[in-house]
Amino acid sequence: MNTTDIPAYALLVQLSAAVDRAPWLELREEEPEVFGAGHIVVYAGDLCRFAITEHCDRPSDDPDRDVIGWQWQTAERTPGNAWRTTTTGHADTEHIRDLLTAATEWMSVLYC
Repeated sequence: MNTTDIPAYALLVQLSAAVDRAPWLELREEEPEVFGAGHIVVYAGDLCRFAITEHCDRPSDDPDRDVIGWQWQTAERTPGNAWRTTTTGHADTEHIRDLLTAATEWMSVLYC
């Protein structure tokens, strides 16, 4: 994540603060192009997760890229130990508040 990109950095800061108030949650920064569920992932143990993937205006290897939006998904672990997507959404930089609302609502009503 480019920390000079204010909306993306603000998203990480606000999610970190929310996770700090909930000790059963863990926030991780991952690399979805390699192995991760998203760029920012909040896990509730090994049972469910809220994954956020950045969308940029340039290829991921371009150091001058800017985040222009995010895709998010919630998923839960199946009995076969795979991840099953339960909800999805998208937000551009003008609607980052919608993404934060979805994440905090998910954190407050975990059913996994």
